[in-house]
Amino acid sequence: MTTKVKYLLAALTVFVTSLLVYVLGSAPTVLYGDSAELQSAALLGGVAHSSGYPTYILLGQSFGWLAWGDPAHRITLMTSFFAALDLAILVLFLRELGVSARAALLGAAIYGLSYTFWATSLRAEVYSVALCLFLLALWCSVVAIRRGGTWRFALAAWLLGLSVTGHLIYAVPVAVLGFVLARRLYDEKERSLGRLGLFLACFLLGLTPYLYLVWVDSHHYVFDYLRLAGLAENPDAPPGTFDSPWKRVAWLIYSQDTYPPREFQLALKPMLRSGLNAVGVMFFFELGPLAAPFVVVGFLRHLRRDRTIAWLIAAIAAASLLFTSVVVPEVKMAPIFAMPCVLSLALWLSMGLEQTLIGVKSATRFSHGLLTGLIMVTPILLPLSAHGLRSHAARHPISGLAIRLEDESRYEKTTFIPWLRDFWEPRRFGEAVLAAVPPDAVVIARFQQITTLRYLRYVEGQRPDLSFWPVNPPTLLVRLSRWQRDHAVERHPVVLVGDIPELQPYLPPLDTLRMGEWPTLFVARKPLRGLPGT
Repeated sequence: MTTKVKYLLAALTVFVTSLLVYVLGSAPTVLYGDSAELQSAALLGGVAHSSGYPTYILLGQSFGWLAWGDPAHRITLMTSFFAALDLAILVLFLRELGVSARAALLGAAIYGLSYTFWATSLRAEVYSVALCLFLLALWCSVVAIRRGGTWRFALAAWLLGLSVTGHLIYAVPVAVLGFVLARRLYDEKERSLGRLGLFLACFLLGLTPYLYLVWVDSHHYVFDYLRLAGLAENPDAPPGTFDSPWKRVAWLIYSQDTYPPREFQLALKPMLRSGLNAVGVMFFFELGPLAAPFVVVGFLRHLRRDRTIAWLIAAIAAASLLFTSVVVPEVKMAPIFAMPCVLSLALWLSMGLEQTLIGVKSATRFSHGLLTGLIMVTPILLPLSAHGLRSHAARHPISGLAIRLEDESRYEKTTFIPWLRDFWEPRRFGEAVLAAVPPDAVVIARFQQITTLRYLRYVEGQRPDLSFWPVNPPTLLVRLSRWQRDHAVERHPVVLVGDIPELQPYLPPLDTLRMGEWPTLFVARKPLRGLPGT
C-alpha cells in the first residue's frame, strides 16, 4: 500500500466515523437563539447576528435544498458534515507536516472528541465551516512558504480572506499568516510590488461574501438581523449612523453586537485572568491534562523538523490566546475564541503521538505490546479524562480561578458527552406558545425564544397572523407606540413571553395564560401607558 493511499484511507476513516458520531447525536429539529436564527437564515437567505456569517448562509441555502427531513435538521447536518470534513482535512494537512498516517488518525480522533468541537458539531453553528476554511488556508500557506510560486501565494491569500467570512475568531491568526506570506512573497523575487498587489487582490476577493450581506439588507429579507434589531431606527444612534446597508453591515462586523461599539480595555489583571482561564479550559477540558506531555514532545519535535513552520503555528496559538484574553469578557465564550489555539495544540499532539509510536517500534517484545495497547486506547483515554474533569468542574470549579467550561449554547450542562439527539424542547416550546397566543397579536420575547418562534412562523408557515419582536427596549418602545397608533389593541393584543421587566412601567392590567412547564404568557388588551409619542 502506497503512502498516499494510507493517508487517504486514514482521512476517509476519520470522516465516516466522526460523521456517524455527530449525525447520531445531532439536534433533530429547530433550536433556540443563534442556532435557530442560523437555521432560518440558511434556509431562506438573510443576515445572521454579528458578524453576519455570509459563507455559512450561502452554503446553507444549497445544503437545505440537497438534504432531507426536518428543514432545521438539514442545516444541523451541514454543521456535522463540515466537522467531519475538518478532521479529514486535518489528517491530510498533518501529512504535509510530516506526521505518519497512524499518528495523524489518532490526533484527529482526539481533536474530534474534544468538547467544544464535538458539541458545536451537533447543532446549527458556524464553527465547523469556519474551521474548514481556516484549515485549508493554513495548509495552502504552509505549502506556499515551503515551495513558493505566485499561484500558491494567491490561493492562500484567497482562502485567508474567505476564512474571515467564516468567523472573526480567525481574524488575528489570518493576520499572522498574511504578514508572513506577504513578507515571503515580497522577498522571493526581486521584491516585487506587483506580486504583493496580486496577493492583496486575492485576499480581498476572499472577503466578497460580505457583499451578500449588503445585498440582502437592501432587499428586505425576513431574516435580516439588522432590521430585526431595529438598528436603522435606534433612538440612541446619532442621525445617519444606520441609514445605509453599508453602514449597517460595517456595524455588524466590528461592533460585537453593541451600540456604541464596546471599546477594548487593555487592563492587565482581567486579561491575565481571561488568558489563564482559556489555558485551563484547553488543557483541562478540551484535549485533557493527559495530552500535555504529547503536546510538549510534539512541539520540540516540530522545532527540530521545521523551525519556520513550528514558530508560525506557535505564533497562531499565541495570537489566538492573546485575542481571547483581550476581547472575551464572558467565560462561556473563551473556548470558542480559543479554537485556533486548540487546533495548534492538536497538531503538536499528533506529532507527540508519532514520537511515541517511533519509541514503540524500538521497544522490546514485552514492552512493545504494552505500549502498542496504550497507544491504541489514547484516542479514548485522553477525551475521557477531559470530559470527566469537565463534568466534575461544572459542580466543583478547579483552583482559585474557578476554572470551568461553560457552553455558550446553554444546551449542554454536566452531561458526560455531548448529545442533542433527544432535544425536542425548542419545538415543543414554540408550538405551545403559538397554540396559546390569541389571533393577530404582536409577540414580544427574548432573542433566545423569538428566533424559535420566527422559524416556525416563516420557515414552516405556522400562525401567519402573528408578528414577532425581540426585546430591544429603546426601539421596542417606539415600535409599540406605532403599533398602538395603527392597531386597536383590543383586537391586536400585545403578548409577552415570560416576565419582561423592561416593559413593567408601561403595562396596563394583563391577562395571564399559564402553559405548565413553559414561561407564562402575559396578554395586554389595553393600550400601554407612557410610550414615546403617546
